[in-house]
This record gives sequence, C-alpha cells and structure tokens, in this order.
Amino acid sequence: MHKALVTALTLSMLITPVAALAQFTSTGGTTGGTTGGTTSGAPIPTVPDTDVTGPGDFWNLLCTGVLWFFAIVIVISFIMLLVAALTFMTGGGDEEKVGRARQMLTYAIIGIAVALLARAILFVVAGLLGIEGASIFGC
Repeated sequence: MHKALVTALTLSMLITPVAALAQFTSTGGTTGGTTGGTTSGAPIPTVPDTDVTGPGDFWNLLCTGVLWFFAIVIVISFIMLLVAALTFMTGGGDEEKVGRARQMLTYAIIGIAVALLARAILFVVAGLLGIEGASIFGC
C-alpha cells in the first residue's frame, strides 16, 4: 500500500508540469504539420530581467518572487492536505497515525495561511507605496 501511494504521488508530481504547460503553443513555425503563426491560449510568461534600474523594476522582481513563493507553498500545502486525508482514512483508529495526520493537517493549514499572508503583505505594501495596478490577484 505504501509503495503504491509513493508511486502515485511521484507520477502525479511528474505529470503536473506537463499538464500546466500544455495549454501554450508555439507562435510561429510548424505546429502539427501546418505552418502559420497562430497562438492559442495566453502568451507564454517570461522570466523578468534581473537588471534593476528603478523602483518599478524592483517591484516587478519582488512581485514575481512572491508569486512564485505563493504557488510553491500552495502546491506543497495541497499535497500535504491529501496525504493527511489519506493518513486519516487508513489510520484505522491507530492513535499514532491519527496524531501524525492531525499534525500534517495543521502544518498544511499553516502553510496556506503563510502563502495568503505573503500575498496580502505584497498588496498592502503596494498600497502604501502608491504603486498603480497592484491587486490581490496579481501585480
């Protein structure tokens, strides 16, 4: 049972980036045997330049870092929630397993709270500095 769970989690973590990036296509050249410059989906995001020449560049770099942190912590917390739920279900009344599941559930909730707090702090700092276009959903 443990080996099957580890295998399933490993495969799901390996497939997730493929599914997330599958919505973007090439903007030119050949695609599926046809030529043309059509794009489906949103534009492909790029890594920002590391040359910080002003406050706007610093804000974009900080915002991108916080958004990456948010995404990584949310994914890890969600996986911890799933593992805690599986541990609860397979615990069978064993006090040690139930206690471990509760601890994992607590840490997952704390992780989600930290990620949301990071986004909220970014929004508040943008408001204090008077940065235009900053919202809780993006930078």
